[in-house]
Amino acid sequence: MSPSVTVFNDPFEHTIIAPAICAGVGVHTGRRVRLMVRPAAAGQGIVFVRTDIKDRDNRIPVSGEAVVDARLNTMIANAADVRLSTIEHLMAALSALGISNAVIEVDGPELPILDGSALPFVQLLDRAGFRR
Repeated sequence: MSPSVTVFNDPFEHTIIAPAICAGVGVHTGRRVRLMVRPAAAGQGIVFVRTDIKDRDNRIPVSGEAVVDARLNTMIANAADVRLSTIEHLMAALSALGISNAVIEVDGPELPILDGSALPFVQLLDRAGFRR
């Protein structure tokens, strides 16, 4: 992580400067999945977009109400019952870095597990850079 990154107790909203892309395998499905984190405007919040879903609303805004299961991972869903699981490591990285606005596109039902921690997501987001 860059030593110049100071986001704790900052009253401003933050996003990333450039898209951040990675791919990996979902730990529960075994499916290869591609993930892209894009910058977002202030006030948008964190929104996941299932790019593999075309027949109904594929956007899932992150909120406590969106959580539908938390037994083996964190699963969120929208009103159209579009679901996405294993979001906890990326969400931890976003929170730790103070990123409050991002659009996260994913082409499968769960995020890649990478090494099983938030660190690869922190590194990915750090390379993309941050802005108020």
